[in-house]
Amino acid sequence: MSRIRVVLYGTAPHKLRAYADARDWTVVAEFTREGGSTADAAWPYLSALLEARGADGVVTDAEPGSLVGAEDLDVFTVHVPTP
Repeated sequence: MSRIRVVLYGTAPHKLRAYADARDWTVVAEFTREGGSTADAAWPYLSALLEARGADGVVTDAEPGSLVGAEDLDVFTVHVPTP
């Protein structure tokens, strides 16, 4: 069985990586989220990676529901709260 591939997308990448590592998931890319929405420079790259099925899911500290368009990409999203 292959390992789950995830993308990290958030303002606290070290916490997101720790979450993924604890589950033995493979991190295929890491994007730093700027601001409070997906209207930043990283989102088009992350979205393209997901559309190409380069990852199975996103581990993020973005507020639930703020990844506009992610629900259309057929991937899972895990929200990891950070202070």
